[in-house]
Amino acid sequence: AATAVPKAGAASPAVIGLAAAGMVALALFWRTTRERPDRSMRSPFVPRMLLREPSFLRSSVAVFAQMFCLASTLLAVRLYLTRYADESTVRAGLLVFGLPIAMTVLAPVSGLVTEVLGPRRAIRSGLAVLALGEAVLGIELAADAGRGFDLFGALLLAGAGVAFVQTPAATGATRSAAGRFGSGLGPGHRLAGGHAL
Repeated sequence: AATAVPKAGAASPAVIGLAAAGMVALALFWRTTRERPDRSMRSPFVPRMLLREPSFLRSSVAVFAQMFCLASTLLAVRLYLTRYADESTVRAGLLVFGLPIAMTVLAPVSGLVTEVLGPRRAIRSGLAVLALGEAVLGIELAADAGRGFDLFGALLLAGAGVAFVQTPAATGATRSAAGRFGSGLGPGHRLAGGHAL
């Protein structure tokens, strides 16, 4: 439903219908898993008990938010640059490359910061930096000003936020009680795949 909004509009019957169908499917899933745990939950994708554990849930939500921002930014900025700003695909690719550069360079630093501050504070700091980077990107693109060094800097900032969320979230999930049983990291990152919805 969300992907149809730019073309059809938020109030279009298609968007409203798709959103309603998604909500109905979610409600049916929830009802089925609560009423018949013996049949529908023999081997759940993500056991609900994991979502009751604060450190695992916090890490999963942080990874979801980070992955949503990462995928959206990589896709939207490239599309904006090539379709609306008339930039070449090479220049668009080089500009967007700022985000993975920051992620790669700052990943080891993020691990050290996580050990010093702890996963919770590191995740919060990373989410704040990521939100700031996304806000700067939005302002620059809305003002049609982001095509050069400014855009590259905003993407570096967003990449720094991603780096400072990913490592502490993985650390938090693996150090949780669920992680001690081997299920902390996998489901947390699989939940992050929800950004594709």
